[in-house]
Amino acid sequence: MMEEAPFSHYEVHCTPTNTEQCENLKLIDLAYIKDLDKRWMDYSVDFIKQMKDSKQPFFLYHATRGCHFDNYPSDEWAGKSRARTVYSDCLVHMDYVLAQLVKALEDTGQLENTLILLTSDNGPDICLLERHDKAAPVGGTVRSSGHPADLCIAGR
Repeated sequence: MMEEAPFSHYEVHCTPTNTEQCENLKLIDLAYIKDLDKRWMDYSVDFIKQMKDSKQPFFLYHATRGCHFDNYPSDEWAGKSRARTVYSDCLVHMDYVLAQLVKALEDTGQLENTLILLTSDNGPDICLLERHDKAAPVGGTVRSSGHPADLCIAGR
């Protein structure tokens, strides 16, 4: 399914100085997709460490690939959840990723001056859920975008 989707299948790297010419890093196939969250976590942790002595505030937008349809837990996290489902394994991994980002902020002395916003999208593609409209919360159906998206805010 993923391999047939009509979008770029490359992990890219762009810089603020040249947003028009992003570098294709690696083709994202079904094997490589499992490791994206670790690669992105490592990149974000490195960025947090680099910003340790900066006098300028920074903004880090850390998106994850895990816990989306289709779920592909990495080999390291497959079977690690109590439920032992691919979704639960991805969720346990995302919990670990968030913990590592917070740990990097704490280890570098930046946690006390940081606002963390954690949110998600409102679920999978509507076409996948057409028969589940009755499961949508009050306020709408899945088809009418009635699913709420949570937002957690933390700061010290």
